[in-house]
Amino acid sequence: MGVMPYLTEASIAATLRGMAGSAAPGSEIVFDTLDRASLVEGKQEATGRRVFRAAERMGEPMFTGFDPPEIGELLNAAGLSLVEVVTPAMFTGRWFAHRQDRLAPWEYVYVVRAKLPQPSS
Repeated sequence: MGVMPYLTEASIAATLRGMAGSAAPGSEIVFDTLDRASLVEGKQEATGRRVFRAAERMGEPMFTGFDPPEIGELLNAAGLSLVEVVTPAMFTGRWFAHRQDRLAPWEYVYVVRAKLPQPSS
């Protein structure tokens, strides 16, 4: 969690391939990623400016995001299958809907769940 925005697309693809090649069949991976739109649109809003500036001040600029449909392609190329993409709207419904403090997920982050297929019998 919290790593993909700092990595190149090539290193992300290589990491997923490596994991898929060494994990047991049926293993799952969960990770969060930025929507590619965050790199442009997200930087223009108050939350995005704070997030990106803080990362840059720490010497760790975020520069990788994916359009949600790209995630399935990325996973398939690595030998994994997409199980679920949890969007900010889904986060809100599941975990933030009844909060009294108005805390909400940032609209440009989503969580992905993927699985290594079981061998066919």
